[in-house]
Amino acid sequence: MFIYLFFFYLHFSLLPFSGPGDAFMSPAFQAGLKGSDVTKNAVSVLYDSNITLIHREQKVYLHSHPDKYPLRYDDGRISSQGQQITGYPHKDINNIFTIVAPDPELYPEAKGYKPHPQEVQRGVRYLKSGDAIRLYHPMTKSFLLTHDVASPLTTTNMEITTIPEDADNIMARYNDTIWYFEVVDGDRGDRLKSRRSHFRAISAAYRVALHAHKGILPEWGFKQNEINGNKNQNEKSNVWYIEDVEHPMIVNGTEVGEEQQKPKGEKQLSFLQKFLELQSAMIAHNAGLTKPHPYSSTPITWPFVVRGISYWETKEGLRQIYLLGNPLIWWASIVGVLMFSVMWVLDRILLRRGQDGFGISLRRWWDRGIGFMFIAWLLHWLPFFLMGRMLFLHHYLPSLIFSVICTSAVIDFIGRIVGEDPVEVAGGDVRLSVRVPYYAWMRTQGSLLYWSFLAALLSAFLWAYIYFAPLTYGTGFPTVEILRTRKWFSTWDLQHA
Repeated sequence: MFIYLFFFYLHFSLLPFSGPGDAFMSPAFQAGLKGSDVTKNAVSVLYDSNITLIHREQKVYLHSHPDKYPLRYDDGRISSQGQQITGYPHKDINNIFTIVAPDPELYPEAKGYKPHPQEVQRGVRYLKSGDAIRLYHPMTKSFLLTHDVASPLTTTNMEITTIPEDADNIMARYNDTIWYFEVVDGDRGDRLKSRRSHFRAISAAYRVALHAHKGILPEWGFKQNEINGNKNQNEKSNVWYIEDVEHPMIVNGTEVGEEQQKPKGEKQLSFLQKFLELQSAMIAHNAGLTKPHPYSSTPITWPFVVRGISYWETKEGLRQIYLLGNPLIWWASIVGVLMFSVMWVLDRILLRRGQDGFGISLRRWWDRGIGFMFIAWLLHWLPFFLMGRMLFLHHYLPSLIFSVICTSAVIDFIGRIVGEDPVEVAGGDVRLSVRVPYYAWMRTQGSLLYWSFLAALLSAFLWAYIYFAPLTYGTGFPTVEILRTRKWFSTWDLQHA
């Protein structure tokens, strides 16, 4: 565990700069990276600003356009035929929304606002966590709302749409257009910062969270992401942040009159906090890799090398880099770990019958030495059977190392120890034969048959290495016929064979 933590400590120390993967991490984590947009381009969000909102996980903008939801979906359900709200992955003028303060006369809960002296001085109002707001879409002159209609793809969630500002029933549905912005891991009243503040948008009327679903809408939705109202408010997938802010008081990404200094009292994450957050992000990201892949494989096939992974190929010279390994070593290692398990069971059966051919010292080495490698092989392999993500042959490589070590020890044990007489190893002392230390067993030389077998096995491994080297290193083959001789299984994806 210490070694594992140490490598991450080096990682954080040697790589302190911002990069393309920042968005996977929390604002507090990003704030500790040099050159991060979270600190460099973050600006306080003002009321009456034009903003763009991005979903943290799906990386799509909140988007709207004049097109309507179809009257009837493919499953026969009826929609509201309201204006579509979608998730769009590219910058577009239809991504722009304006933050509007509710009228306290129409929404009494908004009456509690008392301006801060700084706001009075500058003639602005800052958006704060817990504020009630309305989101106005200037391109279609409508307000964002949700209502008790099922969303197109996720029928348990609510449809998100808009209502025109001049609609006859705009006053009757005023509360439906109210949203609360609640900052994640923040305090009520904290100012929202662009790029930095991650928040949930909660409907005041229905208490559902604005959510970007990974599902893609049909042609009528232009293959964009579905946006819906998630009834489970606290889901981690309900989080958004504001990317761009346009306001007369914001020039070149800086608020006019705002002092350019690091906020006082800003908390920095400790090493352990960053480590735990990164582990959580890694686990969550891996769990989401469920999209089918042509070179994916199942854990049960890995020890037998049923399918490899193609990394690169070109028709010129019939070259391809294909992760296959040395099949003879892989197959020998699975035989070795199976032999260990069989021998361990047989030894326990014989012990129960009063027959002890090893003695205490040798058995202790057998259990703690080879047994440790056997358990390590299982622990690095079996967890993959519980995973739902796409898996590949390279996930078996850590297990392979332990299986090779286990197999080598089993071969050495069989070749040099199994045929020896414990009494002879103990120097003829029968009383000491059951407690012969391990180092005494290791002094045995083994028979000529053992060393001949070992030489033949190593020769076979070396031959297989040379035979498959053109696939490992991508050096290619002179003819297709020669390439086809390397394709031992039909599941090996050799592109030109």
